[in-house]
Amino acid sequence: RVPVVGTAQLGPDGFWEALDYPVGHGDGLVYYPTRDVNAYALRVKGDSMRPRIKPGEFVLIEPNTELEVGKEVMVQTKRGHCMIKVLDFKRNGVVQLSSVNETDFGPITLEESEIEKIHRMAAIIPADLYYRDHT
Repeated sequence: RVPVVGTAQLGPDGFWEALDYPVGHGDGLVYYPTRDVNAYALRVKGDSMRPRIKPGEFVLIEPNTELEVGKEVMVQTKRGHCMIKVLDFKRNGVVQLSSVNETDFGPITLEESEIEKIHRMAAIIPADLYYRDHT
């Protein structure tokens, strides 16, 4: 049982709409296996991530899972942008990210000081695994 804690308009001009629920609670939930007790899900809006992530799907985020080069991550900048990208590298205070859907978007380079959160994206969850009721 993974709480849905926000909505993400994903892409280079994406945003994070925080719903400010306490850990373990949210706007409904999705059922999906995870070992991370603080795992959460985000509802995806927009189609900038097609074909990899479709509008209406959910992404499972595991904040306690170690980041790995080549894996997908959710990045929230201090300016409020929220993106799902592939982690190219993280070193010397710099993070480089690439597009998940291999479009015309080139790599993005951010200073670590510009990043609010960077968490591992563990799965894409179809909309039919969403439940509004917490029981």
